[in-house]
Amino acid sequence: PYGDVNRSLLTAAEVVTSLSSTKTGNGYWIFTSAGRAIPFGDAVFHGDMSKVKLNGPVLDSIPSSSGNGYYMVASDGGIFTFGDAEFKGSMGDKPLNKPVQSLVPDADGVGYWLVASDGGIFGFDAAFHGSAGGGQLNQPIVGMAAA
Repeated sequence: PYGDVNRSLLTAAEVVTSLSSTKTGNGYWIFTSAGRAIPFGDAVFHGDMSKVKLNGPVLDSIPSSSGNGYYMVASDGGIFTFGDAEFKGSMGDKPLNKPVQSLVPDADGVGYWLVASDGGIFGFDAAFHGSAGGGQLNQPIVGMAAA
């Protein structure tokens, strides 16, 4: 109800990859594969990666625990933080078996986990509880949800 992406602002290959709601529920950010953040309603623009050549597309995003920032994760495991979102590490400089698909905050909102399409889990200031990486999956993992 607050707005939609003006397609003329996007590059030919750029697509919308995620949407994150504000804490109030009165707005949201739309994120694109090029790392563009587009705020609507009471969402505040804190910056984006749209002017940077990325090693892989941004596939997921989440707001910071305060709602005054956001995280983006790219398929190569690179993490990009804006506003008060704190960088805790990434897989961007490490070899991956499969692309990272999603980013989820841990319960205290300080750390986060990444999940790759093969079920590999990577924790950053978040407790590691195991992983399906290297196992046999019927279908690739496409996302992750907080418990």
